[in-house]
Amino acid sequence: CINLDRQPERWEAMKAKFRALDAPRGLRRLSAADTPFDPRIGYALSHRRVLAEAKRENLETVLVVDDNIVLSDNAAEVLRRGWEDLKGRDWRLLYLGGYRSAWSRHNLPGCRPLPLPSPVPYTHAMVYHRSVYDRILDALPDNATDLALWIRKHRGLDDFYATELPVPSFLVLPGIATTETIMAEQPRLVTT
Repeated sequence: CINLDRQPERWEAMKAKFRALDAPRGLRRLSAADTPFDPRIGYALSHRRVLAEAKRENLETVLVVDDNIVLSDNAAEVLRRGWEDLKGRDWRLLYLGGYRSAWSRHNLPGCRPLPLPSPVPYTHAMVYHRSVYDRILDALPDNATDLALWIRKHRGLDDFYATELPVPSFLVLPGIATTETIMAEQPRLVTT
């Protein structure tokens, strides 16, 4: 969970949400890179830090969530079902939600909840597979100054993934995570 040091109340709220999800390895907090002059820089740097740590720990996958996500009532069940459907598939990124109008409506054969998404403009809740760690770590600078220049070219992490990181990506359906800032623009999370 990416969390700014100045927002400890969000971390406490996320711990409660993930207890309800019964996450297998629990939830760990990553102190978010705080770049108030341009939050996109801190956001990309924070994701990079998570992936560097996941690589050091030799993790097969890592779930990364923002500290302000809203989870659907059936998040645990949809995630379990989606995880089962991913077995045996070649994948790098698994989105747990996004801006719904951007989602593809084409399902893969035999794959109910995991259509290939068209570009997903939000990375507020996603799972990375170890096979993409190096590619992202090589692409993203490891400091705020260089990331500021990188952001000028790529606009943000979401855009970079959607347009310049052509890797097998999937999306759980129904989406199980959103943020309050996009709730008004996204249809209500399905709870059945």
